[in-house]
Amino acid sequence: VAEGGAAGAGRPRLLWLDMVCASQNLLAGKYAGRKEDTDRLFDSALETTSEIVLYLAPLVGEWEAPRQPYLRSDRGEPPAGWMRKGPVAISRAWCNFELSSAIAEGHRLLVELRPEDEASLRSLLETETGVVASIVTSVDANDAQISKTKDRAFILGRMERAGGFDAVNRLVKGALRDWLSATALGVLRAAEAAEGEPLALLDGVGELLREMGRHAEAEPLYRRALEGYEAALGPTHPDTLMSVNNLANLLCEMGRRAEAEPLCRRSLEGFEAALGPTHPNTLSSVNNLAILLMNMGRHAQAEPLYRRALEGREAALGPTHPNTLNSVNNL
Repeated sequence: VAEGGAAGAGRPRLLWLDMVCASQNLLAGKYAGRKEDTDRLFDSALETTSEIVLYLAPLVGEWEAPRQPYLRSDRGEPPAGWMRKGPVAISRAWCNFELSSAIAEGHRLLVELRPEDEASLRSLLETETGVVASIVTSVDANDAQISKTKDRAFILGRMERAGGFDAVNRLVKGALRDWLSATALGVLRAAEAAEGEPLALLDGVGELLREMGRHAEAEPLYRRALEGYEAALGPTHPDTLMSVNNLANLLCEMGRRAEAEPLCRRSLEGFEAALGPTHPNTLSSVNNLAILLMNMGRHAQAEPLYRRALEGREAALGPTHPNTLNSVNNL
Protein backbone atom coordinates (compact mmCIF):
# COMPACT_ATOMS: atom_id res chain seq x y z
CA VAL A 1 0.00 0.00 0.00
CA ALA A 2 1.48 3.35 -1.00
CA GLU A 3 1.25 6.13 1.57
CA GLY A 4 0.65 9.70 0.36
CA GLY A 5 0.39 11.24 -3.11
CA ALA A 6 -0.62 9.33 -6.21
CA ALA A 7 -0.70 5.55 -6.36
CA GLY A 8 2.81 4.18 -6.09
CA ALA A 9 4.25 7.42 -4.74
CA GLY A 10 5.62 7.95 -1.27
CA ARG A 11 6.87 5.47 1.29
CA PRO A 12 5.46 1.94 0.99
CA ARG A 13 3.34 0.84 3.90
CA LEU A 14 3.58 -2.82 4.83
CA LEU A 15 0.51 -4.38 6.42
CA TRP A 16 0.51 -7.49 8.56
CA LEU A 17 -3.02 -8.84 8.56
CA ASP A 18 -4.78 -11.51 10.65
CA MET A 19 -2.14 -12.17 13.33
CA VAL A 20 -1.95 -8.61 14.58
CA CYS A 21 1.11 -8.83 16.79
CA ALA A 22 1.51 -12.43 17.93
CA SER A 23 0.70 -15.83 16.53
CA GLN A 24 -1.72 -17.29 19.04
CA ASN A 25 -1.32 -20.68 17.38
CA LEU A 26 2.38 -20.70 18.17
CA LEU A 27 1.80 -19.49 21.71
CA ALA A 28 -0.79 -22.21 22.20
CA GLY A 29 1.77 -24.83 21.21
CA LYS A 30 0.17 -25.96 17.94
CA TYR A 31 3.53 -25.79 16.21
CA ALA A 32 6.79 -27.21 17.48
CA GLY A 33 9.16 -24.66 18.89
CA ARG A 34 11.24 -23.84 21.90
CA LYS A 35 9.46 -21.98 24.68
CA GLU A 36 12.02 -19.18 24.60
CA ASP A 37 11.23 -18.68 20.91
CA THR A 38 7.48 -18.50 21.39
CA ASP A 39 7.83 -16.23 24.43
CA ARG A 40 9.92 -13.85 22.32
CA LEU A 41 7.54 -13.94 19.35
CA PHE A 42 5.27 -11.14 20.52
CA ASP A 43 8.15 -8.76 21.33
CA SER A 44 9.81 -9.45 17.98
CA ALA A 45 6.59 -8.70 16.14
CA LEU A 46 6.01 -5.52 18.13
CA GLU A 47 9.50 -4.25 17.32
CA THR A 48 8.77 -4.42 13.58
CA THR A 49 5.50 -2.47 13.63
CA SER A 50 4.70 1.23 13.87
CA GLU A 51 0.89 1.18 13.62
CA ILE A 52 -1.95 -0.98 14.87
CA VAL A 53 -5.41 -1.18 13.29
CA LEU A 54 -8.42 -1.65 15.57
CA TYR A 55 -11.73 -2.75 14.06
CA LEU A 56 -14.50 -1.29 16.21
CA ALA A 57 -17.67 -3.18 15.43
CA PRO A 58 -20.42 -2.89 16.31
CA LEU A 59 -19.87 0.71 17.34
CA VAL A 60 -22.76 0.92 19.80
CA GLY A 61 -24.77 -2.27 19.25
CA GLU A 62 -25.63 -5.01 21.70
CA TRP A 63 -24.69 -8.70 21.36
CA GLU A 64 -24.69 -11.84 23.47
CA ALA A 65 -21.33 -12.61 25.05
CA PRO A 66 -19.84 -16.03 24.26
CA ARG A 67 -19.82 -18.64 26.99
CA GLN A 68 -16.12 -18.19 27.58
CA PRO A 69 -14.26 -17.53 30.83
CA TYR A 70 -12.88 -14.24 32.02
CA LEU A 71 -9.17 -13.63 31.70
CA ARG A 72 -9.18 -13.21 35.46
CA SER A 73 -10.04 -16.58 37.00
CA ASP A 74 -11.03 -14.89 40.28
CA ARG A 75 -13.99 -13.26 38.51
CA GLY A 76 -15.87 -16.56 38.44
CA GLU A 77 -18.04 -17.37 35.42
CA PRO A 78 -19.67 -14.79 33.13
CA PRO A 79 -23.45 -14.63 33.64
CA ALA A 80 -25.67 -16.67 31.35
CA GLY A 81 -27.31 -14.62 28.63
CA TRP A 82 -24.92 -11.71 29.23
CA MET A 83 -25.60 -8.97 26.68
CA ARG A 84 -22.49 -6.92 26.05
CA LYS A 85 -22.51 -3.56 24.29
CA GLY A 86 -20.12 -1.87 21.91
CA PRO A 87 -17.17 -3.20 19.94
CA VAL A 88 -16.44 -6.91 20.28
CA ALA A 89 -12.67 -6.52 19.95
CA ILE A 90 -12.15 -4.56 23.15
CA SER A 91 -14.00 -7.23 25.13
CA ARG A 92 -11.31 -9.77 24.23
CA ALA A 93 -8.28 -10.38 26.44
CA TRP A 94 -5.84 -10.76 23.57
CA CYS A 95 -6.99 -7.52 21.97
CA ASN A 96 -6.66 -5.52 25.20
CA PHE A 97 -3.20 -6.94 25.77
CA GLU A 98 -1.97 -6.41 22.19
CA LEU A 99 -3.51 -2.96 21.92
CA SER A 100 -2.11 -1.67 25.21
CA SER A 101 1.32 -3.11 24.40
CA ALA A 102 1.42 -1.37 21.01
CA ILE A 103 0.22 1.93 22.48
CA ALA A 104 2.81 1.74 25.26
CA GLU A 105 5.50 1.42 22.57
CA GLY A 106 4.23 4.60 20.89
CA HIS A 107 2.61 2.90 17.92
CA ARG A 108 0.00 4.87 16.02
CA LEU A 109 -3.58 3.69 16.49
CA LEU A 110 -5.75 3.45 13.37
CA VAL A 111 -9.46 2.69 13.80
CA GLU A 112 -11.72 1.13 11.19
CA LEU A 113 -15.53 1.22 11.37
CA ARG A 114 -18.21 -0.65 9.51
CA PRO A 115 -19.77 1.42 6.68
CA GLU A 116 -23.12 1.48 8.48
CA ASP A 117 -21.49 2.79 11.65
CA GLU A 118 -19.66 5.50 9.73
CA ALA A 119 -22.97 6.52 8.13
CA SER A 120 -24.76 6.74 11.49
CA LEU A 121 -21.98 8.47 13.45
CA ARG A 122 -23.27 12.01 12.96
CA SER A 123 -26.78 11.06 14.06
CA LEU A 124 -25.38 9.32 17.14
CA LEU A 125 -23.30 12.37 18.04
CA GLU A 126 -26.39 14.57 17.78
CA THR A 127 -28.85 12.41 19.69
CA GLU A 128 -26.99 9.74 21.71
CA THR A 129 -23.74 11.32 22.81
CA GLY A 130 -23.64 9.32 26.02
CA VAL A 131 -23.94 6.07 24.07
CA VAL A 132 -21.00 7.07 21.86
CA ALA A 133 -18.94 8.10 24.90
CA SER A 134 -19.58 4.68 26.44
CA ILE A 135 -17.28 3.21 23.77
CA VAL A 136 -14.48 4.60 25.91
CA THR A 137 -15.95 4.64 29.40
CA SER A 138 -17.07 1.00 29.32
CA VAL A 139 -13.64 -0.40 28.43
CA ASP A 140 -12.47 -2.59 31.30
CA ALA A 141 -9.82 -5.27 30.96
CA ASN A 142 -11.21 -6.82 34.16
CA ASP A 143 -14.21 -7.93 32.09
CA ALA A 144 -12.15 -9.29 29.20
CA GLN A 145 -12.92 -12.82 28.06
CA ILE A 146 -10.59 -15.43 26.67
CA SER A 147 -11.22 -18.42 24.43
CA LYS A 148 -8.23 -20.55 25.55
CA THR A 149 -7.47 -20.79 29.24
CA LYS A 150 -3.97 -22.05 28.41
CA ASP A 151 -3.17 -18.50 27.18
CA ARG A 152 -4.13 -17.03 30.53
CA ALA A 153 -0.75 -17.29 32.25
CA PHE A 154 1.09 -15.64 29.35
CA ILE A 155 -1.34 -12.70 29.05
CA LEU A 156 -1.63 -12.15 32.80
CA GLY A 157 2.13 -12.17 33.19
CA ARG A 158 2.62 -9.61 30.47
CA MET A 159 -0.18 -7.41 31.75
CA GLU A 160 1.39 -7.50 35.20
CA ARG A 161 4.68 -6.35 33.69
CA ALA A 162 2.78 -3.51 32.01
CA GLY A 163 1.44 -2.26 35.35
CA GLY A 164 -1.65 -4.40 35.80
CA PHE A 165 -5.24 -4.06 34.74
CA ASP A 166 -5.54 -0.39 35.74
CA ALA A 167 -2.56 0.56 33.60
CA VAL A 168 -3.93 -1.36 30.61
CA ASN A 169 -7.29 0.35 31.02
CA ARG A 170 -5.64 3.79 31.14
CA LEU A 171 -3.69 3.14 27.95
CA VAL A 172 -6.62 1.75 25.97
CA LYS A 173 -9.10 4.34 27.20
CA GLY A 174 -6.68 7.17 26.52
CA ALA A 175 -6.05 6.05 22.95
CA LEU A 176 -9.75 5.55 22.24
CA ARG A 177 -10.55 8.90 23.85
CA ASP A 178 -8.10 10.63 21.51
CA TRP A 179 -9.47 8.80 18.48
CA LEU A 180 -13.10 9.47 19.33
CA SER A 181 -12.52 13.16 20.02
CA ALA A 182 -10.58 13.66 16.77
CA THR A 183 -13.18 11.71 14.79
CA ALA A 184 -16.08 13.72 16.23
CA LEU A 185 -14.31 17.00 15.43
CA GLY A 186 -13.73 15.73 11.88
CA VAL A 187 -17.45 15.01 11.48
CA LEU A 188 -18.21 18.51 12.75
CA ARG A 189 -15.74 20.18 10.36
CA ALA A 190 -17.23 18.32 7.40
CA ALA A 191 -20.76 19.39 8.40
CA GLU A 192 -19.67 23.00 8.88
CA ALA A 193 -18.09 23.08 5.43
CA ALA A 194 -21.31 21.75 3.87
CA GLU A 195 -23.99 23.62 5.79
CA GLY A 196 -22.67 26.31 8.13
CA GLU A 197 -23.61 25.98 11.81
CA PRO A 198 -25.03 22.50 12.57
CA LEU A 199 -26.44 23.36 16.00
CA ALA A 200 -27.35 19.87 17.23
CA LEU A 201 -23.95 18.56 16.15
CA LEU A 202 -22.15 21.46 17.86
CA ASP A 203 -23.93 20.59 21.08
CA GLY A 204 -23.34 16.86 20.64
CA VAL A 205 -19.62 17.15 19.92
CA GLY A 206 -19.29 19.62 22.78
CA GLU A 207 -20.96 17.10 25.08
CA LEU A 208 -18.66 14.33 23.87
CA LEU A 209 -15.55 16.44 24.47
CA ARG A 210 -16.85 17.26 27.95
CA GLU A 211 -17.33 13.55 28.66
CA MET A 212 -13.78 12.93 27.40
CA GLY A 213 -12.46 15.53 29.86
CA ARG A 214 -11.53 18.02 27.12
CA HIS A 215 -13.39 20.95 28.65
CA ALA A 216 -11.42 23.77 27.03
CA GLU A 217 -12.23 22.38 23.57
CA ALA A 218 -15.89 21.86 24.47
CA GLU A 219 -16.55 25.41 25.69
CA PRO A 220 -16.37 27.27 22.33
CA LEU A 221 -18.61 24.63 20.74
CA TYR A 222 -21.21 25.05 23.50
CA ARG A 223 -21.07 28.84 23.14
CA ARG A 224 -21.48 28.70 19.37
CA ALA A 225 -24.42 26.34 19.73
CA LEU A 226 -26.08 28.64 22.28
CA GLU A 227 -25.64 31.69 20.08
CA GLY A 228 -27.07 29.78 17.14
CA TYR A 229 -30.12 28.57 19.08
CA GLU A 230 -30.79 32.07 20.40
CA ALA A 231 -30.64 33.51 16.89
CA ALA A 232 -32.74 30.75 15.29
CA LEU A 233 -35.28 29.95 18.04
CA GLY A 234 -35.17 32.80 20.51
CA PRO A 235 -33.87 32.99 24.09
CA THR A 236 -36.73 31.08 25.75
CA HIS A 237 -37.15 28.10 23.44
CA PRO A 238 -36.58 24.75 25.24
CA ASP A 239 -33.72 23.85 22.88
CA THR A 240 -32.04 27.16 23.68
CA LEU A 241 -32.55 26.59 27.40
CA MET A 242 -31.05 23.10 27.15
CA SER A 243 -28.01 24.66 25.49
CA VAL A 244 -27.82 27.18 28.35
CA ASN A 245 -27.95 24.29 30.80
CA ASN A 246 -25.17 22.41 28.98
CA LEU A 247 -22.85 25.43 29.13
CA ALA A 248 -23.65 25.96 32.81
CA ASN A 249 -22.77 22.35 33.64
CA LEU A 250 -19.50 22.62 31.76
CA LEU A 251 -18.49 25.83 33.55
CA CYS A 252 -19.37 24.22 36.88
CA GLU A 253 -17.12 21.24 36.10
CA MET A 254 -14.34 23.65 35.17
CA GLY A 255 -14.63 25.30 38.58
CA ARG A 256 -16.03 28.54 37.13
CA ARG A 257 -19.07 28.51 39.38
CA ALA A 258 -19.68 32.26 39.49
CA GLU A 259 -20.09 32.20 35.69
CA ALA A 260 -22.28 29.12 35.85
CA GLU A 261 -24.78 30.43 38.42
CA PRO A 262 -26.65 32.98 36.23
CA LEU A 263 -26.89 30.38 33.47
CA CYS A 264 -28.31 27.80 35.89
CA ARG A 265 -30.90 30.31 37.07
CA ARG A 266 -31.76 31.30 33.51
CA SER A 267 -32.37 27.69 32.46
CA LEU A 268 -34.49 27.02 35.57
CA GLU A 269 -36.64 30.11 35.14
CA GLY A 270 -37.00 29.48 31.43
CA PHE A 271 -38.03 25.83 31.81
CA GLU A 272 -40.52 26.75 34.55
CA ALA A 273 -42.16 29.30 32.27
CA ALA A 274 -42.06 27.17 29.11
CA LEU A 275 -42.70 23.64 30.46
CA GLY A 276 -44.07 24.05 33.97
CA PRO A 277 -42.63 23.48 37.47
CA THR A 278 -42.76 19.67 37.40
CA HIS A 279 -41.40 18.94 33.94
CA PRO A 280 -38.29 16.67 33.99
CA ASN A 281 -36.18 19.42 32.40
CA THR A 282 -37.30 21.86 35.08
CA LEU A 283 -36.52 19.42 37.88
CA SER A 284 -33.12 18.68 36.38
CA SER A 285 -32.41 22.41 36.38
CA VAL A 286 -33.55 22.60 40.02
CA ASN A 287 -31.13 19.78 40.87
CA ASN A 288 -28.27 21.34 38.91
CA LEU A 289 -28.67 24.68 40.67
CA ALA A 290 -28.76 22.90 44.04
CA ILE A 291 -25.50 21.07 43.22
CA LEU A 292 -23.87 24.34 42.16
CA LEU A 293 -24.92 26.15 45.34
CA MET A 294 -23.73 23.26 47.51
CA ASN A 295 -20.34 23.28 45.77
CA MET A 296 -20.15 27.01 46.45
CA GLY A 297 -20.73 26.36 50.16
CA ARG A 298 -24.23 27.84 50.14
CA HIS A 299 -25.87 24.84 51.76
CA ALA A 300 -28.88 26.64 53.22
CA GLN A 301 -29.88 27.80 49.73
CA ALA A 302 -29.24 24.38 48.20
CA GLU A 303 -31.40 22.38 50.66
CA PRO A 304 -34.89 23.57 49.56
CA LEU A 305 -33.93 23.01 45.93
CA TYR A 306 -32.79 19.46 46.67
CA ARG A 307 -36.10 18.81 48.45
CA ARG A 308 -38.07 20.26 45.55
CA ALA A 309 -36.22 18.04 43.04
CA LEU A 310 -36.78 14.97 45.22
CA GLU A 311 -40.51 15.62 45.73
CA GLY A 312 -41.04 16.32 42.03
CA ARG A 313 -39.21 13.21 40.92
CA GLU A 314 -40.97 11.00 43.46
CA ALA A 315 -44.33 12.21 42.18
CA ALA A 316 -43.44 11.93 38.50
CA LEU A 317 -41.14 8.91 38.41
CA GLY A 318 -41.77 6.96 41.60
CA PRO A 319 -39.55 6.36 44.65
CA THR A 320 -37.23 3.80 43.04
CA HIS A 321 -36.40 5.52 39.76
CA PRO A 322 -32.63 6.22 39.38
CA ASN A 323 -33.22 9.98 39.15
CA THR A 324 -35.29 9.90 42.33
CA LEU A 325 -32.63 7.88 44.14
CA ASN A 326 -30.02 10.33 42.92
CA SER A 327 -32.03 13.14 44.53
CA VAL A 328 -32.27 11.14 47.76
CA ASN A 329 -28.51 10.70 47.76
CA ASN A 330 -27.91 14.39 47.07
CA LEU A 331 -30.16 15.46 49.94
